[in-house]
Amino acid sequence: MKNCCIIISKDFDINEGMTALDVGCGLGFFTIEMARMVGKTGRVIAADMQEGMLQKVKEKIKGTVLEDRIH
Repeated sequence: MKNCCIIISKDFDINEGMTALDVGCGLGFFTIEMARMVGKTGRVIAADMQEGMLQKVKEKIKGTVLEDRIH
């Protein structure tokens, strides 16, 4: 998993405090990693055509610090 994060970070230059958009987030694999990269002051906007996918992401992050970062 760390390798994918390095690729995302290098390719898209995601840093602490940024707002990032994950289009077609699916189950949130990249959404969650992006939320870690943007840190406490950043946020990630998750978008998917299927409401069920967004619900799955919400379920995964419920009760974690990432809940405040992913919208």
